[in-house]
Amino acid sequence: MCIRDRISDMVPIGGLHRVPYIIICLTLAAAALLYGSTVQLTVWSYCAMRVTVEACLAWMLVCAEALVVQRSEGLSMDQNNRIQSVVQLSGALFFTTGGVTGAFAYSQSSVGVVLLVVGLSPLAALLGLILLSPSSFETSANQSSDLAASGSSAEYLRLVGSTLTKPRYLLFTLYLLLCNATPDTGKVSFYFYSNALHLTEQQIAVCSSIDQAAILLSMLIYPHTFARKSVRWTMSWGVLIVTALQSSSLLLFSHSNRILGIPDFAAACMTTLICTCASNLTLVPLISLMAMMCPAGLEGIVFSFFSSVTNFSSDIVQAQSSSMAMKYFGIDAHNFSNIVQFQTCVLFLWLTPVALLWMLPTEEELLDISAGIEPSDDRDPIPEIPMKAVDVKARIMVDM
Repeated sequence: MCIRDRISDMVPIGGLHRVPYIIICLTLAAAALLYGSTVQLTVWSYCAMRVTVEACLAWMLVCAEALVVQRSEGLSMDQNNRIQSVVQLSGALFFTTGGVTGAFAYSQSSVGVVLLVVGLSPLAALLGLILLSPSSFETSANQSSDLAASGSSAEYLRLVGSTLTKPRYLLFTLYLLLCNATPDTGKVSFYFYSNALHLTEQQIAVCSSIDQAAILLSMLIYPHTFARKSVRWTMSWGVLIVTALQSSSLLLFSHSNRILGIPDFAAACMTTLICTCASNLTLVPLISLMAMMCPAGLEGIVFSFFSSVTNFSSDIVQAQSSSMAMKYFGIDAHNFSNIVQFQTCVLFLWLTPVALLWMLPTEEELLDISAGIEPSDDRDPIPEIPMKAVDVKARIMVDM
């Protein structure tokens, strides 16, 4: 992570820090996928292809997000929310379309055809990027970027370290780490659907499709709901609203849906739609805040650092906390006697962002971030008194 982001931050190509690396990543990813579609893949060749594609896509996404950050410099939190909602909506749309297309291609043909179809996607994106001119997406390296590029590696690392060790960044990093570490119910829900409700493979596939559609739906709902609120409101009252909606899963886990005459499959679809849609409503504000807190010239490394902390917490720490919670309540693939108690405990843990709200920047700090004002490390900055205020005070003293 650090090496690739340091390269794109420090080494411009043709005066540009992001678009040339996106072009390189798209080219390598397309080449690897098209190569895999034409040969008989072994374990080693598949692993090499997968590593190449994953590394290129990860680097490309960081550079693309850095472009969004550069375009968002000086904008307010509300404006960043709108931009990020469009970005996330586009991502959800392409993710859903790609999943459906890939599943259809695989069911009608073979792995080679799927890899061929997937390999054509980066080529199409590459063609569009070249035709629209790379310079239209990114301006030439700014002053901060030139300073980072002209400095030594030690100076660059010192600059990154001094930025990330500021209290504002340390608190936000800790917030991302703790909030994403709460247990997840995905594994338990799958076991429950399969072995307690005895849903068929086709029914579970329908629930999976609803899950993907719910992500897209949440990105359509967000601009008209939480996007109009401050980040602290979203991560407090918004989290409370989202958790209340997700508590509808207790209806299914307690089999209360049967008392109400709702079939298990219909209740599972409803629960999947509500829980997935609700959980994604609080995603965009944190991404917007991550983008806002990236200093000029360090967009790639800082945003990648925040993303790495989030992924580490949600992929590794969350997996361990989920396993511990399942073990504590005695839940496995066939035992669901305490699933209501498990879900209730998890719902309370999902309120962690409310307890940690003080770790997020205040509205005043967000205005400073938007204006590019850095906080003092040792003491609060002394505010400058505007000249008009001085004149008013002088008149008051004269009148007295």
